[in-house]
Parts: sequence; C-alpha cells; structure tokens
Amino acid sequence: MSTCCDVASGRLCLGYRHCVMFLGLCGLAICYIMRISPAITIISMVDNKEYRSAKITGNNSGSAKKFDWTPLEQNAILSSFFYSYFLMQLPAGWVTQHIGGKWTFATGVSFCGLIAIVLPRLVELGGFTAFLLLRISQGFFQGMCYPSIHRLTGYWYPPREYSCLSGIMHSGYIVGTVLALVCSGYLIDANQLGGWPLPFYVSGILAFVWLPAWSILITEVPHSHPWISPEEVQYIEGSLRDIHPPRPRPIPWRRLAASGQVWLIMVCYVLDGWSNYTLLVCVPQFIHDVLGVPISENGVLSALPYMMALIFMYLLTAIDGFILRRGWISMPNARKLWSGLSAFGKSILLLTIAYLDASHKTAIIILLVLNVMLSSATLLGFNLADLDLAPAYAGFLFSVFNACSTFSGIVAPLVVGVFTSNYPTPTAWRNVFVLASAISCLCGILFVLFGRQAPLSWTRLEYTQRRRNSNSDPVHSAESDQSTSDVHTRLLEDNS
Repeated sequence: MSTCCDVASGRLCLGYRHCVMFLGLCGLAICYIMRISPAITIISMVDNKEYRSAKITGNNSGSAKKFDWTPLEQNAILSSFFYSYFLMQLPAGWVTQHIGGKWTFATGVSFCGLIAIVLPRLVELGGFTAFLLLRISQGFFQGMCYPSIHRLTGYWYPPREYSCLSGIMHSGYIVGTVLALVCSGYLIDANQLGGWPLPFYVSGILAFVWLPAWSILITEVPHSHPWISPEEVQYIEGSLRDIHPPRPRPIPWRRLAASGQVWLIMVCYVLDGWSNYTLLVCVPQFIHDVLGVPISENGVLSALPYMMALIFMYLLTAIDGFILRRGWISMPNARKLWSGLSAFGKSILLLTIAYLDASHKTAIIILLVLNVMLSSATLLGFNLADLDLAPAYAGFLFSVFNACSTFSGIVAPLVVGVFTSNYPTPTAWRNVFVLASAISCLCGILFVLFGRQAPLSWTRLEYTQRRRNSNSDPVHSAESDQSTSDVHTRLLEDNS
C-alpha cells in the first residue's frame, strides 16, 4: 500500500493506519456476525408448537435436528454469551497490556470462529447444555476483542484523525449486526447443510479468511511495520508522543473508584445497555412470535433499524462537529444533548410499541427503526466518557464501562424469558417494552441532571506535570506535534 503522508504541508493520504481501520472494521463485523446470528438461528432450531404462535414457513426447517427448548431456555442461551464476555473485560485489558493488541484481537476472532464451525455438530450431540457452554466459550474469546483493538488503535490513530478513523472502524458492529440479521434467515431458508447450521459455518469461515490479512498487514506499532513509509511513522508517532509516555503508569484505582462521575457513567451504561440488548437479542423473537413474520423476512426486518442507524450515526457526527466548530454549544452540553435525545426518545418509542397490537405491524417496524437509530446517538454522548474523564486511562475505563453494558446483555434476555415463559403473547411483550422504556428514561434523567463530561481534577494535574517535564527537554519540546497539544487543550479547556 502506498502512502503519501506529507507532514509539512498537512496533506494526508491513504496509509497503513487506514489498513488498520479497515481490517479492524472487518474483524469487529465478523465478531458481531457470530454474536448476533444465534438470535435468528435459534428460531429455526426450535420445534415446539406449544411455545410458538407462528409457523416457520418455506424451507426454513431444513434437515438438522430440532429442539424443544422453552422461551426461558432460549433466552438463557442467548444471554450466556455475555457471562464470560462480562468477566473477561478487565482480564482482557491486563492481557492486552502484556501481550499487545494485534495477537490478542486475532486470538479472540479466530478461536471464536473455530467454535462457530464445530458448534452445530456439538449442539446436535449435547443439546441445551452444549449450546450454553459453547456460547459461553465464544463470549470468553470475544471478550478480548474490544480492549485489544482499543489499545492497538491508540498507537496507530493520530489525534487529529482519531474520531474519523475510530468511528468508521467501530461501525463494524453495525455492519456485522446487519449482515447477521439479513443473511442468517436466507442461509437457513436455502436448506443447505441442514438449514440452521449454515450461518455458523459461514461466520467461522469468514474469521479464517480474515486472519491471514490481519497477521500479515498489521503490526503492534507503526515503526515496526515492514512497508510503512518513514513519513507516516513520523506523522503518527510524533503526534502521539505526549499521549503515550515512555513508561506506563499504574492505574489509579482509588482515585477512579472515588469518582462520582465514573460511577454515574457505569450506571448509565447498565441502563442504556438494557434497552439496546433487549432490541438486539430479543426483537427477532418478538417479530416472529407476535407479528408472525417468517424467518427469511424476519432477518431483513430486524436488520433494517441497524442499516438506518449506520446512516444516522454518520449524519449526527457531521452535525455534532458543525455545531461545536461554530461554538453554538459546549462539548459537555453536546454530550448531554445527544444522550438525552437517545434516552428520552427511546423511552417514548418503546412505550408506544408496548401498546400497539399486531395489526399495526408497519407502525411497529417504523418505531423499532427509529428506536435503534436514536440509540446510536449515545456514541456522541456518554459513550465518550473514557476519553472525556481520564484520557490517559481511556483503555482501562473503556473495559470497565463495556463490562457494565455487558451486564445488561446477561440480565435483559433472561428477564424477557421470564416474561414470555408461559406463552409469548402480546401482553407478555408489552411488559418487556414498558420496563425497557422506564429504564431508558431513568438513564436520561441521571445523565442530563448529574453528568459532567470533563477531565477529572487529578488528571489535569497529571497532564500539567507531564507538559512541564516535556517542555524542560528542549529536543522533545521542539519535536512535539502541535496536533497533540490541540487535542489536550480541547479536552481540558472546552470541557471546563
């Protein structure tokens, strides 16, 4: 890959940092395909008319073994992924710190893919217990992925490009969700290789198609890359000199644990994650049980909200940058604006869905689309708290906050299973949506009233001391890249 990164003129062209972005996007997309596709495949795996109000039409049934799992058992399977995923967040941060991001990410994706390939046969042999244990194993390996890719990109993305490159890369979770929801239904409906096993085989193969490209084209840090230009190395590493000091600093456990803002964001992640995971994991069942949509159409309808959310996210990013550049709103207030829009908007929409019956199918689908679109607004809200509160410890905070969100991924599907355990009636699903609406509203109230997206006071002192030490070294001071200073100035002054 050629690169024409002219630091002097500021002309920035394609380079290997964009390769990190693209392959990172692909890796995250594959992870989410493996994470989300069971929400569709489990509909075809179950053949228990006592618990189903609508038939699977066409050739969806395939020829693979069917199971008589109850709704509670099905939701236990769907949530089991998050048991180990939740527990792996902090250990994954430690592993990544010692091994590096490249191979930790590769290990997570590839082993998860291997499990996907062997999963259908083992589930046919072991039934519910085997499926539960295999999903827990996949959650274990995927728990490594986000902390590792977060650390890797911290060494590859210059501050002036971080929002753009990171935003595009992290959109991989939406791309993977859309592909899983759209393609799983059609793969099952094709009635090849037993029907429901096919999505697992395809997702596993994709992981091993991606692995060689990642292994060859990606390195842990720019200066160790065999083909990168010296200009791009200077541009990237020069701009990150102050952000990544020579000696790693210990995590200030007591200071972080004593911060009310850290605890507030943790609570907001739990509350926001509840409505998100309710929609992500359980809505395909709602569309099938209540709306009576066949499985091939189910995937398309379940994916439609995420297609629109991808577009909406990029639109909001442009609007956010525009109003901040114009000075129409401060950064802390912008965080509250987008977080409030997401939380209160979702609350109203979920409450409306709760009181619509199956005869209003079109209206329900539209409201689901709008709901998921609004959920993407939090990416510009408190989802940036790891950078806003303590930039030097963003990777660790990201693991903590992600673990809090994952907690909802464990509990929410189980609660849905309890509500729908007797029979998945519209009334049972109404309780699901009313609860999610109330929780989303509480999230908005807490953050809008008490949130303060500004660097913690002790991080200001650390930054000031580091700048003083840097300025005392004339060589380092002369070489320090201005873009890094701009980023820290924006964080420390605009948030004040």
